[in-house]
Amino acid sequence: MALHLAIALAGATLIGSPESGGTLPPGDIPATKAETFAASAGQVLGAASACDEIEKGRLDAAAQKVGDAVQGEVGDNDELTSAHDMFVEAVADGRRSVTSGNTDCEAAAAQLADLERAVQH
Repeated sequence: MALHLAIALAGATLIGSPESGGTLPPGDIPATKAETFAASAGQVLGAASACDEIEKGRLDAAAQKVGDAVQGEVGDNDELTSAHDMFVEAVADGRRSVTSGNTDCEAAAAQLADLERAVQH
């Protein structure tokens, strides 16, 4: 299932999501470590994907490692689904942050570099 998640995460990074919304799981349940990481990584990858100067291969590699890290943290399929949904929403939010001018590509590249260091194996 890690491969499926990584592929879904990579695809979401490059395509984004037309939906908007929060990055919290439904209800009053606090986000898990996996969900929180997926949302944070999605924000970073989404912002970076809106920058033409950041290579697609670099984004794909980072998304693969994020998928592996999330897969290693989830406890069950419901948590995996929630983490994925939060990731997809955060990717869209990250892209919007760049396209709206709230974040610039220099900051997005720096955040991507931090994420890449965090997920190195």
